[in-house]
Amino acid sequence: MRLPYYTPVLLLTGLLLVLSEALVPGFLEPVNLSRFLFSALPMIFLAAGQTLVILGGGIDLSLGSLLTLASVTMVVLFEKVDPVIATLGGVAAGAVGGAINGLSVAYLRLQPLVATFATSFLFGGVSLWLLPQPRGTVPQEVRELADPLWFPLIPLLLLFGGWVLLRHTPRITLLYAAGGQARSAYASGVQVTKVRFGSYVGAGLLAALGAFFLLLETGTGDPLVGQPMLLGSITAVVLGGTRLSGGVGGIEGTIFGALLLVLFRNLVFFLGVPSDLQVLAEGIVVLLALAASGYALRREA
Repeated sequence: MRLPYYTPVLLLTGLLLVLSEALVPGFLEPVNLSRFLFSALPMIFLAAGQTLVILGGGIDLSLGSLLTLASVTMVVLFEKVDPVIATLGGVAAGAVGGAINGLSVAYLRLQPLVATFATSFLFGGVSLWLLPQPRGTVPQEVRELADPLWFPLIPLLLLFGGWVLLRHTPRITLLYAAGGQARSAYASGVQVTKVRFGSYVGAGLLAALGAFFLLLETGTGDPLVGQPMLLGSITAVVLGGTRLSGGVGGIEGTIFGALLLVLFRNLVFFLGVPSDLQVLAEGIVVLLALAASGYALRREA
């Protein structure tokens, strides 16, 4: 009960058993498991960025559009410059977008819902201007990075390990303080404005990394690819035990929540659920999982 994300972990384990034993024999074989983890990387990193913002007491409705902007920037630059520079350009676009959100919310004191909803149109419009329709290719030498079966484990371990290390630093402690009790934190000398600004920049960087992994998977650019992932990222955060009010939770739980969400979508596909009922089925199961997580948090409190 001390782990708020134990519910999605149990559900994830159960679904893995269902997939491996009943629907897709051999699902847990290295090849299939690697493909699953690779397909989940964009959602994991996008949800991890959302977690940072929510922990700091905000929310980011533009994060899906920011992922799109980063991926489009990379695709456009792949045609003109070295792949390393193109990738760094996309990451920089994510950081700049996060800084715009942080400036709007932390310094201009705009409501996070309103400010990030507005910037979602800004980032989406720039993406359509840069890439009016799906096109472009990722250089082969870049796509070859994802060939080894163990490749998906590297980003996951780096994200998880990096977060575990950050949990023991004063900056993350300040983030929890700013999200949990902003007034008390401010009265104690915490620079809440700078902390929240940093959370939005960090979210932009993680969204850009998610865009990079998405490009490795799809191999082409799409100016509308990120927005449908937004609600999934927020759902993964809540499934992972992070409270939308801020100050409670962490990225380690979000990783499990994102894996659970992606795995359920695969389960619906393998079950042969009609396309017009897939969204309904996903909504019902997500509501049940959220209710279970919320019940666990209330028991813990």
